Amino acid sequence: MIAAAALVAASLPGGADLVDWDEFETGEGAALPDPAPQLAAVALDAIGVAVKPGGQWETSWVHEPDKVEAIQGLDRLRSVLRRATV
Repeated sequence: MIAAAALVAASLPGGADLVDWDEFETGEGAALPDPAPQLAAVALDAIGVAVKPGGQWETSWVHEPDKVEAIQGLDRLRSVLRRATV
């Protein structure tokens, strides 16, 4: 769900660098063809389901630096999506 939300955010202003296209086998072909602000609220809801405070995603990190980096990235992802919902 987080990856799908990142694809939505990457289509929005300020979100282009949220996705590392080298991580996708299809490269930038996985990108949405047009900005999708209408999906921003749904993407935020999906993140809320996948990442609950104190839940599995947050507590399963083995290395603290990885956890910090992931949380910072998730915060940025949410920020881009929130800007599209106002």
